[in-house]
Amino acid sequence: MAKPRGREAAAALPLIVLSACDAGHGGRAKELNRLGIASGAGKAARSLSRYVKENRTLVVTSVCAIVLVMLLENVLDKENMKLDAAAWWLFGEQLRQPWLTPIMESFSALATPVTLLVVLGVAAAFTPVKRPGWCNVLNLGLVVLLNQAMKFAIQRPRPDVLRLVDVSGFSFPSGHSMAAMAVFGLLAWCVWRYERNPRRRIVLMCLFALVIVMVGISRIYLGVHYASDVLGGFCVSIIWLVLYTKVIAPALDLIE
Repeated sequence: MAKPRGREAAAALPLIVLSACDAGHGGRAKELNRLGIASGAGKAARSLSRYVKENRTLVVTSVCAIVLVMLLENVLDKENMKLDAAAWWLFGEQLRQPWLTPIMESFSALATPVTLLVVLGVAAAFTPVKRPGWCNVLNLGLVVLLNQAMKFAIQRPRPDVLRLVDVSGFSFPSGHSMAAMAVFGLLAWCVWRYERNPRRRIVLMCLFALVIVMVGISRIYLGVHYASDVLGGFCVSIIWLVLYTKVIAPALDLIE
């Protein structure tokens, strides 16, 4: 066999030295083995991170689908969830204050049909999509229909607690939470896609996220929904937004 020459010999030399040392020191071999495992774990972590970055939409949609299925299993089995109990204890028992109730009612009102239509009318003037009015209104209308269909199919009763507002109908998923996520989520998607000013983009994204979260919390605070209703509504609308922005709206030539 030909002897290694030049750079090949230089590259082979450290391996020869390590092999010679390992022959008399078993601990060194174990250390190298551990280093190899650590290196492999590091490569796997980097590969996973790269995959998540390249497939963010798929990952987020999959997580939402898994969470939604888990919630549905408990809801259909009529099981008491620790999530619901903990959320009610925090928002319904500990945080209820006379001065806070009007604020929560105001946040809840942001997801009513009239308010959302006003928001969409204002947004249509600034949203740089092909047909902003039709795009936003169709999104809201279809989400409302989806919510009503799911409520009728699941028929979960409202929480049996002291309610601060009068409501009717079934509980799962929360219609206010679904509407808030669908409408303000679509606006956030438009901002992320079309807004070129980084500072303005961050401010608007944070504002929309705050509104969505506070609408959900307000429904628990007011005693009209379980936390699982709110979380389920968010998950349904996120999955819906992916379908709407990737398939429905482009097929109808509403967005580029």
